[in-house]
Amino acid sequence: MAHHLRLFAGPKTTLRPFLDAVSGARIFALTPLAQLFVVPLTDPVHDALHAANGTGEWIDFDTRESSPRLTTTDMAFAASAARGSALVWLETYYDGGAGEQAACVWIDGALQMKPVALRLGENRPWPLRPINQALRMLGVAPTGLGPANDEFTSFGLAAYRSNDDILRRALEIRH
Repeated sequence: MAHHLRLFAGPKTTLRPFLDAVSGARIFALTPLAQLFVVPLTDPVHDALHAANGTGEWIDFDTRESSPRLTTTDMAFAASAARGSALVWLETYYDGGAGEQAACVWIDGALQMKPVALRLGENRPWPLRPINQALRMLGVAPTGLGPANDEFTSFGLAAYRSNDDILRRALEIRH
């Protein structure tokens, strides 16, 4: 089953600049007791963000089956949004047993975890996968050992397969 998400995650105050810059951006809680929230980076939101700030250069993730879509302008905007707080960008692309995940983290406006990508099948323990590392830096804790209880799952990402799925089913946070 496919899993394809692109989003920014963090406290509501850190995600607010996305709402200010892009009229179509929306904030969601992935779980009922969420303390961290997400802004799905849908194509229309990403296009509007680029229209407001410029596109910049696309980040090079070497030769990959699919390349995460993040630009230098996206990185600068995220750094600005993270001043005084923390922000994570993450992307998953899994389909039919192949794919990858990527993540990076800004804390107080500084890049603390550069964009890291991992292909499915690379032998890396669950705690060291980019999304788990990034979410841990925001204070997300696993509920136990193994993939069914990791940061990815406790944050709520396992319950959603796509940004459209988040838009349909997650709790939108009104501001």
